[in-house]
Amino acid sequence: MARTLIACDFDGTVNKIDIGRAISKYLFPDTWKDIDSKFKKGLINNFEFYSKYLKPHFSKNYQEIKKVISKNLRINEGFKEFYSESLKRGDKLIILSDGFDIYIDAFLKKYNLSIDYFSNRITEIDEKTFSLAYPFHCLACPICGTCKSKILEKIKKNFARTIYIGDGDSDICPSFQSEVFFGKRKVLIKILNTEDIANINSAFFYLYDFHSLNQNLKKFNKIKCVIFDLDGTLVDGFDIIYESFNFALKQMGLKTVPNYKIRKVIGPALSEGFKRLVPEHLVEKGVRLYREYYKERYLQRTLLFEGIRELLIMLKDRKIIVGLITNKKGNFAKDLLEYLNLIKLFDFVMGAEEGFLPKPHGDSINHIKEKYNLSSEEIVYIGDSSIDGEFANKSKVNFLSVGMGLGKEKELYKFKPLSFCYNTIQLRNVLDKLVI
Repeated sequence: MARTLIACDFDGTVNKIDIGRAISKYLFPDTWKDIDSKFKKGLINNFEFYSKYLKPHFSKNYQEIKKVISKNLRINEGFKEFYSESLKRGDKLIILSDGFDIYIDAFLKKYNLSIDYFSNRITEIDEKTFSLAYPFHCLACPICGTCKSKILEKIKKNFARTIYIGDGDSDICPSFQSEVFFGKRKVLIKILNTEDIANINSAFFYLYDFHSLNQNLKKFNKIKCVIFDLDGTLVDGFDIIYESFNFALKQMGLKTVPNYKIRKVIGPALSEGFKRLVPEHLVEKGVRLYREYYKERYLQRTLLFEGIRELLIMLKDRKIIVGLITNKKGNFAKDLLEYLNLIKLFDFVMGAEEGFLPKPHGDSINHIKEKYNLSSEEIVYIGDSSIDGEFANKSKVNFLSVGMGLGKEKELYKFKPLSFCYNTIQLRNVLDKLVI
C-alpha cells in the first residue's frame, strides 16, 4: 500500500474550460449570467441545475450540445506531463467530476489518456432520446450529482496517501478527505475560511498550473531548512512597535500617526520605515529614539503565537535546520528568543546588523546556503509581508505566506507562495508534508 492516490476535478482543472458553463452559455445565452449568479449565492446547486434547467432543453439541442463540448475540450497546461510523471511514480490518477461522461470520454480519447473516472452519465437511446443518470449521487447531501467525498472516502483506503486537485465549490468537501489538497486560489481561500478548518488535518497548497504542481510534489519531504521571519510570523509585538514609532515622532515634535499608517512601513529596515514618516534629516534621530523606548519594553509586550513552540519542537525533532532572519536588530531578536525560552530551538538568528544587507536583499540566505551546503529547493522562508515574499523570490527559495500577523493573502499571492496559512495549525500541516 505504498502508492499515492491522486484525484483530479475535471472542469476547469484537467480541462481548461468548464464544459458545464459552456453548455449553459449556449442553452441560455440571455440568462446564463443570472443562473451563474444564483450558483454563487447558493440559491441553486449542480444537481438542481441538471434536473431543472439542463434536462428539459437536451432533446432539441443534444446534437448542438455535442458540438459545444467538442469545441471546448482543451487540456490544461502541463497536465499531459503531469499524467506521465504520475505513471512513472506509480501513482494512481483518477478523475472525479460532477459533469458528464460524454465529454470526459471525448477528452480522454482526444488526448490519448487512460484515466479511470467517476461522473454523472448521459445515455443516448437514439438521436433524439437520452437519459441522465447520477450513479454516485448522495441522497443525504443533494448539492452535487456526483458525491466526490463519498467516492474518495471509499477508494483512498487502498492507498498510503491521497492528494486531491480542484478549482470549484464541488471540490471543497473532498479536499477534507485528502491528506494534501492543491486548489486554485478562489476555492482555496473559501476552504481556509471555513469555520471548522482548525480541526482539519489536510495540508492546503496553491495550484498555479500542472507544471508547478509537478515541481511542488518533488519538494515533499525534501526541505532541510526552515527559516522564519519574526514579527507577525512567530510573535505578535505590534502594539509596542506602534507605540515606539509614535513615541519617537512625539519626541521630535511631530504629529503621531494612526496604527494603520505605521503598519504600512513595518517590514523593511527601521530606517526605511522612518524615511516614509519623517523628513530625511530626522530619520537617524527617529531610529535612535524608537530603539531606546522599544528596548525597555518589548520583551514584556511581545507575545508568542499559539502553537509556535510546538511547531519549532516538531522541526527540531525531525533534525531540520531552523533559522530566523529579521530586519529587527539581531540583539533584540536574540534577547526576545531567550526571554521566550526558544533560542535553543534555532540553529541561527540573523538580524539587521549581521553584516548583510537587510531584506529583501538575498545576501543572508546566500550565506546560509553556503554555510550549511543547501540548495535553494531545500530551503523554505516563512513570512507575513511583501518584504518577505520579495526576499524569498530574490533568494530563489520556497516561500510560505502566513496571516497570523499583518499578512494579507491578496498582497502575498503575487509572490507565488506554496500556501497561505491563516494560523499555526495550517502552517504545521503544510510543513509536515514538506520537511524531511
